[in-house]
Amino acid sequence: MTTAELNALFKEASELGVTAVVVTGGEPLLRDDLLDLIARRRRLLFILISNGTHITPESARQITRSGNIIKLISIEGFPGDTDGRRQAGAHHDAVIAMHNLRAAGACFGFAAMNTAVNTARLGSDRFIDEMAALGCSIGLFTEYVPSGPQPRPEWILDDRARDAFRRRVIDLRRRGPMALIQFPHDEYGPYNRCSAAGRLSLHINSQGGVEPCPFIPVAVDNIRHGGLKVACESSFLCSIRAQPALLQRQHLACSLYEHLAEIKALAEFSQAGPPHKIKKTL
Repeated sequence: MTTAELNALFKEASELGVTAVVVTGGEPLLRDDLLDLIARRRRLLFILISNGTHITPESARQITRSGNIIKLISIEGFPGDTDGRRQAGAHHDAVIAMHNLRAAGACFGFAAMNTAVNTARLGSDRFIDEMAALGCSIGLFTEYVPSGPQPRPEWILDDRARDAFRRRVIDLRRRGPMALIQFPHDEYGPYNRCSAAGRLSLHINSQGGVEPCPFIPVAVDNIRHGGLKVACESSFLCSIRAQPALLQRQHLACSLYEHLAEIKALAEFSQAGPPHKIKKTL
């Protein structure tokens, strides 16, 4: 998306009453226009999730000056966890980014993928205490969903591990010292209902394709043709919202991913294609 397209998207989102925008990567700060665009939209709260490699002292100060950014640095636990999942030195880069953000007085935290491999370490006092010592005031745990080109089914949490980690998060909240958010539990709530597909949230990919959520890379509409409001009212997203069973999670962290075949069928019915080959715009 161009700078003008992204600016128009943020402007429309603000006018529609959207309160928060989550920007993920790749690495969002590879865009040298992003922080300037965010600074123009003071009515929106931006949550930027990145690996931290582009958090320099200057960009950290710019984030602080903006006043509407919460920066979350991706980290998978201790150095072996982070470097093992990403690349050698990734944990060190994340820690340096946190140092720069703390020195600048920014509001920041960590974002961690919770898997069967690292769940015990993510829930440990040691990890939380280390993040607090680095200056984190927020922590986001996202349970692994086996999506993407190379899924890792051995990383999926079983029911026992999932329940144990939920209890641990609740205990850590009582103890402090930071606000902890856990996906999917805190999104789905007591009724176990997904917020995606335009019900409360949706995903826009780098080409402007409007997807039900980040785990479902299927788009019928594009915000380049009609804007955000028109996309939210598309027949594709409406058809998902009209079937409550699709929004009910069963064994994985994402209900729509569990119903991926049905979602793809709805997309085909709406004459959809992959995000880079959108066949129809409503």
